[in-house]
Amino acid sequence: MSERIIGTVKWFNGEKGYGFLSQENGPDVFVHYSAIEGSGYRSL
Repeated sequence: MSERIIGTVKWFNGEKGYGFLSQENGPDVFVHYSAIEGSGYRSL
């Protein structure tokens, strides 16, 4: 099951569909476009 993470986009490669989020209190988090909620969104 997925967990909702709140953070700032550190970097995101729209062509490859993945990147990392920086959390205020914790390690950077890998994110893949398939985890983005919202119809039609594939980038951050």
